Parts: sequence; structure tokens; C-alpha cells
Amino acid sequence: MRSSNRFRRFLSANEAWLGIALPAAYAIIFTIYFAILTAGITKYNARSIPVRVAEVGWFNTFLVAGIALVGLQIYTAISRQSRAKESSKERGRREAELLLGVVVSLLELSHPRVTYRALVTIIDSTGENRSCICGANIRTDPEFSLTVPTKFGAAGIAIATRSAQTSNITDSNRNRDSFGTSANGIWPEVACVLAFPLISDNGLPFGTLNFDSNADLSRSGLGNRRVQVILANVADKISEMLKSYAAEAGKAEV
Repeated sequence: MRSSNRFRRFLSANEAWLGIALPAAYAIIFTIYFAILTAGITKYNARSIPVRVAEVGWFNTFLVAGIALVGLQIYTAISRQSRAKESSKERGRREAELLLGVVVSLLELSHPRVTYRALVTIIDSTGENRSCICGANIRTDPEFSLTVPTKFGAAGIAIATRSAQTSNITDSNRNRDSFGTSANGIWPEVACVLAFPLISDNGLPFGTLNFDSNADLSRSGLGNRRVQVILANVADKISEMLKSYAAEAGKAEV
């Protein structure tokens, strides 16, 4: 494992010159090999390719080396794409978290005695569950590391209907929704939620953005239409920031 990591670091550090050196190297090797291979084949002395391969003996190592270099170039290209994808995800997650931090701070300035949170969940590849990837004012709360069924709660309805949903939350529906779907570990003080679906470029939901509070929809202002319109614009921006997650999200049943 350690040597494998060192090899990946070597490829990453030398990516630029390897992109030039590898094609040049295997082009030269293949040219030499096929020149040797075809040297004994003329119209007067027609040998089959398998016979000629056997005749050239150890020169066949040129073919093996060339194929190995082609494989290395393919591996390098795949590794580069993988790193680019991961960095795009991390950048999107970080930018989303910064934006949500500002939004939550503004909400708390407008209602100083109320606590607000923002939570982004992404649907997994099976389409069955959602997990938190970032948010604001949630680091010490259970949902930060919680996985819930995709259909759970107001957020589940937002995914199914592809539209914003609101709900007041009490002890009777905190861990179980009206459809009987349950999820343990919900913040015990949460009193309302405003949930938006995150929509990919192809129109499919790939997650949710939830705003919630320890006050109900009326007292927190999350039930106010003007507030909802502003936060809907935030949800659109979050969808754009996190679209690199969309390809891996399973299609939720609607």
C-alpha cells in the first residue's frame, strides 16, 4: 500500500513530462519492434506473423515494454481525471459551506433569539439513502454524520415532488414522518424545516438543501414566502456548486 501511494505521488508530480515521454517512448519501441518483425517477411519469403514472432526471440520484449507503457499512460490519464473530479467535489463542498454559513448568519441576525441550521444531503448511488456532506451550524449535531432514507421527512417529499417543502416538527414526527419512514438521531431541538431539492442539469434530484430552526415556521420566518424565494435562489446556487456529485447519485423513486 505504501509503495502504491508513492507510485501515485510520483505520477502526480511528473504528470507533465510523462504525458510527452510515454507516447514518444512507446512509439519508438513499436517502430523498432515492427521493423525487426517485418524484416524477414518479403513477397519471396512469406512467413506468417506467429512464425516470425517466434523467430525474433528476445526482441519480443520490445512489444511487452511498449504495451506496458501504453497501459501506464492510460493509468496516468485515469488518475488525472479522478484527481480532477475529487478536487472539483471538494471545491464545490467548501464553497457551498461558506455560502450557507453567510446565509445562516443573516437569518440569525434577523431573529437573534432563534437558532438556524443549513444541511446539504446527497443521495447515494443506490438511490435509497441520503447523507450529509456539508452545512452551516451543524458540526456538533447528530445529522452531520447521519444517513437517512431518501424518502424521509419533508426533504424526501421535496425530492419526490421536485419542489420546496415545509413542515413544523414536534416530538410526534421528529424521527418518523407521515409515511412511516423513520430516522434516529435528528436534532432534538428542531421545530421546523424548509427543504429544497438539488436538481442536476438533466432535471433529476440528487440531494437536498434543508434549512431548519428551533422555532416553528411562523416564529423563525422560514414559513414566510419572501424568505422562501430568497432561499430558493440559494438552493439553485448550491445545486450548481455541487453538480459534480450529481453523476454518482442514484435516481430517487418519484
